[in-house]
Amino acid sequence: MKSDNRLANSFIVYVATVLFIAVGGLTTTQLHWLHAMQQPSWMPVDDIIATAWLILFLCVASSMSLFWNKSIHNKAFHYSIALYAGNAFLVLLWNFVFFGLHNLSASVWVAGFVSVVTIVLMVRVRKVITAAVLLVPYLAWLLFAMYVTQQIILLNP
Repeated sequence: MKSDNRLANSFIVYVATVLFIAVGGLTTTQLHWLHAMQQPSWMPVDDIIATAWLILFLCVASSMSLFWNKSIHNKAFHYSIALYAGNAFLVLLWNFVFFGLHNLSASVWVAGFVSVVTIVLMVRVRKVITAAVLLVPYLAWLLFAMYVTQQIILLNP
């Protein structure tokens, strides 16, 4: 029975990740406005950015799956799962603000909020050490994205 629950959970995490990536991909198809702006010379190319996000989404999904499978399902557990869901929603919001609205300043604030939620999430899941560690590269990339966006803002007054 426990094996069936893990299989179902893994499938749910897989489907959620695929849907999350698909929604993100749909909102980032029009990059001409971003390429028209002056960008830092060290900014990664689009393919590297897309690959990094894919790997990071898989890390977050794996983190959630590990936490789900190794935790007691109590009130604290449900709060942590809600943080995972809230984090996913905030990343989609950032995606919309950055790529949809082209509002770089607001996207820095949203990314900052996503970073804070990620730190809170890391603290919440720390008893499942691998789940917390899988969020470290995600947090680092969020901070990097904030820095890149801030640099683009400075280069395009």
